[in-house]
Amino acid sequence: MPESDEQVQREVEERTGTCPCIWQIKVVYKVLEGGDIITITGTGSGKSFTYWMVLLYIKHGIVVLVMPLKLLGKQFVNVLAKNDLKAVSMTAVNATNELFKIC
Repeated sequence: MPESDEQVQREVEERTGTCPCIWQIKVVYKVLEGGDIITITGTGSGKSFTYWMVLLYIKHGIVVLVMPLKLLGKQFVNVLAKNDLKAVSMTAVNATNELFKIC
């Protein structure tokens, strides 16, 4: 668990080139504490960014993000790959046994 908001801002900006807002950091803390989260804010304000900021702090396990749009899922895969995080965008087309094998 990060020790301060400033630490999260610094670490996320170093990894992604984007400095998160305080509300995004508060969402990350709640998720890391195991809380259920609903974020309501305008389109383009950074909701999706908070979903994968959490991945920088989870050391083991699998995180499942349900995305409403295939394009958004593909964009996430690309952004996460640039940050050395493994991801896959699963759709009805590629939901096969092969997809679920752990590398």
